Amino acid sequence: MKMANMYISLAKELLKSAKTRPVCLDVGSAGGFHPRLEAMRSDVDIIGFDADPAECARLNAAARPGERHINAAIGRENEKVVLELHKKRKTSSCYATDMDRVRQFQDAERFTPEGEIEFTTRTLDSVCAAENIARIDYLKVDVEGHELAVLEGCAKTFLLAEIEISFHPFRKELCLFDQIMRH
Repeated sequence: MKMANMYISLAKELLKSAKTRPVCLDVGSAGGFHPRLEAMRSDVDIIGFDADPAECARLNAAARPGERHINAAIGRENEKVVLELHKKRKTSSCYATDMDRVRQFQDAERFTPEGEIEFTTRTLDSVCAAENIARIDYLKVDVEGHELAVLEGCAKTFLLAEIEISFHPFRKELCLFDQIMRH
């Protein structure tokens, strides 16, 4: 925690000399923004993306200045995906959970399926164009296994990226570290 606070302090100092407000995108913003982004809220514009319309509406209702949430399923253009809804919504994924593997870990019941929603995905580039998002300074992607599809739909350059990557195939057909790093 001490190290994280040091990095946040350094980032805030750097932001003071920025000529424009950095634009931070959070693809998979269910549950709200990560504390690292929250800590810099006054110095950056934060845009969240989430496929769940109810969660997006909830986040927008609580949004503060410099923040907005866009209801969009981000991935490859016009791909049909089915989101498996879990007991703990933040673990919901369009990749089926391998419950035999997950049962080996603590708190496995959070992955219990409770329904499905079907989406048609759009690329990050197309949503940014439609929403007048001209640049990305920081990109955070945490979409429970669909990270490679998000990256494949983004031709924009950015200064910094934070991508959730799995090393263990606890979801069926999940892209792992080596596949994402090759991209």
